[in-house]
Amino acid sequence: MKRPAILHFLATAAMLGSAGASVIYPGLSNPGFELGNFTDWTVTVSGPYGGVGIFTTAPTLDGAGFDGFDNWAPVEGGHFAVLRGGIANVYQKISTLLTATAGDHVVFSVFLDTSDERAYLPFGINDDGYAKLVNTTTLAETMLFAASVSSLPNRGNTGWVSIDYVIPAAGSYRLEFGVRNVTDSAGSVIMGVDAARFTAAITSPTAGEKHIGFAAMPGLAYTIQYKNALTDATWLHLADIVAPTAAQAIDYNDTSVGLAPQRFYRVVTPQVP
Repeated sequence: MKRPAILHFLATAAMLGSAGASVIYPGLSNPGFELGNFTDWTVTVSGPYGGVGIFTTAPTLDGAGFDGFDNWAPVEGGHFAVLRGGIANVYQKISTLLTATAGDHVVFSVFLDTSDERAYLPFGINDDGYAKLVNTTTLAETMLFAASVSSLPNRGNTGWVSIDYVIPAAGSYRLEFGVRNVTDSAGSVIMGVDAARFTAAITSPTAGEKHIGFAAMPGLAYTIQYKNALTDATWLHLADIVAPTAAQAIDYNDTSVGLAPQRFYRVVTPQVP
């Protein structure tokens, strides 16, 4: 049996009295790359040597400068994306589009790993990687993550870095990740991306209710599950969402929360009992 893909997981507290109703929009049908591909992502690869892929583990590039040690593992689930530098001075990229309101969050984890040494910097070797949010209307850019050989120890890496950015203004955005070799084409830099999320701001405070929202993709049916404590042994069934014929935003109102001090939700596809 095919294991359901976990599309989103977020802890939401149903506080007593004036609870805020959290609306949760992943913005992606494949936020943690658990489908094993780049569904909902645009891939831009230029030239030989480099590229992008989905991995369960990836070789470390740091240490004594040797490749081949299985060091990197997903932050969550069983997969993550890896971008590898290729032709000199050209970024290998992945990106996805979001529509946001003020106060929405973009959340993800990212790392940069390189086998180059800082001693080479006078020769112009300063491989780098970035994550940025671009307003597709104004083209204004906000750098969310940036690292390079010059910012790392010799043959170093950043480790997994968690980013949580609050979008200040409504608009259409592109979340973009890029990595490149500088000067040479030795493929000596990689970037990992995992656990990308788009979480909407709290809206419509209503005591005793929670709104669970997500972007439903055409042809995919979903099940919403919950726990009242993360230590609970199993996820409980809350609701099934039929497969839409076109992409649409789902807003399911959980009126069973009542006075529970907290409740945790996740959305999976395909549907489960």
